[in-house]
Amino acid sequence: MRKMTEHNYHISKGLNDFLDDLDFKLNHPNELKGISTGYDYLDAKLDGLKAGEVTIIGARPAMGKTSLAINMVYNISANFYAKHQQNEKDNRCVVFVGLEYLAKEFAQKLVALQTHIPNHQLHRGEGLDKSFEEITKAEYALKELPKIL
Repeated sequence: MRKMTEHNYHISKGLNDFLDDLDFKLNHPNELKGISTGYDYLDAKLDGLKAGEVTIIGARPAMGKTSLAINMVYNISANFYAKHQQNEKDNRCVVFVGLEYLAKEFAQKLVALQTHIPNHQLHRGEGLDKSFEEITKAEYALKELPKIL
């Protein structure tokens, strides 16, 4: 008899998992099974992001795929921090793997998100005379989040 592994199991395991999920949805109709992306419409369609699933974001170039992913990373990390900041033993983190950006470009996009200063303005350093206080506040807020990179 072959040993059952995570990738090789009887259909009864899948049925049990499905019925557990269905039971959860019936008992918690307004709760997500997965992790919220911070986008209600997307969460409703996906039921949140779930372990073991791969979610691919696809679109033409320069349509905001990376910005969407960065926003999702920020939302997930900020929501986790808000719920678990008192528990220092919980060392989970959000991992973002992006081959297009250096860490400083990723940080710039997060600062733009946090401050509502357009990314191109931060990139060029234009018109930021009155924004340094906002940028400093964003820096402190972002450093408090669980590790993102």
